[in-house]
Amino acid sequence: MVNKKTTPSQEKIRRVYILVGESSGDLHAAGVVKELQKLAPQIQFFGTGGANLKACQVNLSFHVQDLAVMGFTEILPKFFFFWRVFRKVKQEIKNLKPDLVLLVDYPGFNLRLAKAIKKKFPHPVVYFIPPSVWAWKEERAELLKAYCDKIIGIFPFEKDFYQKKKIAFQYFGNPLAYQLRNYPKDPTRFRKNLGLDAHQKIVCLLPGSRSSAIKKSLPIFQQLAKELKKEKIFFVWCLSINLNQKDKALFDFVQKEPNQGLKIGENWDCLAHSDFSICAGSTASLESSLLGCPYVLVYQASAFSYGYLKKFYPLPYFSLPNICLGRSAFAEYVQENFTSGNLKHEILHYFSDLPHQKKLSQAILELKNLLQVEETPYRLVAQCLFKDFLKKPPQTKG
Repeated sequence: MVNKKTTPSQEKIRRVYILVGESSGDLHAAGVVKELQKLAPQIQFFGTGGANLKACQVNLSFHVQDLAVMGFTEILPKFFFFWRVFRKVKQEIKNLKPDLVLLVDYPGFNLRLAKAIKKKFPHPVVYFIPPSVWAWKEERAELLKAYCDKIIGIFPFEKDFYQKKKIAFQYFGNPLAYQLRNYPKDPTRFRKNLGLDAHQKIVCLLPGSRSSAIKKSLPIFQQLAKELKKEKIFFVWCLSINLNQKDKALFDFVQKEPNQGLKIGENWDCLAHSDFSICAGSTASLESSLLGCPYVLVYQASAFSYGYLKKFYPLPYFSLPNICLGRSAFAEYVQENFTSGNLKHEILHYFSDLPHQKKLSQAILELKNLLQVEETPYRLVAQCLFKDFLKKPPQTKG
């Protein structure tokens, strides 16, 4: 008997369905897709995502700019939209019969989808960047155990939590820590582009990618920019590339302000070259720290959403650097404390207090050492997924 060789046309085309609902998840998912494409260029990718996954030639059914919402009061008006998304995604998974369903972050939607998939389809489900069950609704850990074939996290402290729960968990390092470890800095180029001299103090703002949250906080940031102008501090607005044109138009006024600048899709560059940052998202606060820029976190939701959150959220802080370090190293202004006056105070405190500057610099160094990695976690994640779910079966003899 001789081995029958399988021609490329006879080989089963591997398919991966990816579920992403926010810009940060889009970035991480794209990192894994790029590494999978290196391992097996023939793999086909489908799902939901943003600009990064689109650039990887993933066939997207929905864009993150339509999927990113925060809090119950924001979800309710779009209930029927999300219901249609859920139905369409399930139908696409049924039709495509993917070899793997990869869920990335976005827990409110993805946990429900994992349950629906496992009840109706045989497709393996992997959760990359699982819900923060160690901080919010711990009972969801049992759902992950029941409906996911593999869980892959991005923070070292998660290992102990899942181990105590006797849930299989893998950690390959933090992707952002690897990506930003040697980020190139060129202060002369950055400042020249904004028309600034070498001694100008710079504060950058990352208002997030959620349309409703941006509109709600915009007046506070505009007032802050006016106050910083009096202190001769330059204010840079850093907008997500995933914002729609209507939301980007909200910032047209910036071009007319002499002490303000506008950057779109250049968050890392802005953080790397700014003296201080204001972050409206936990991921942005992690990026800021890893790029060596101290920050203040801001968060504002409806009274109902925040009340519900605090009922189940046991931690005393929200930003990832504080959670990783296990202490309140960086300031956070939430709800009624999120004011232009408090932000101005925090910024001026940083610029005028040298011991405070050294304290924040030490916290940043401690965080970098904690998350330090030598190889890209995306590659390790991709190798794991390929080996366990996508590697073609051995050829049969006949």
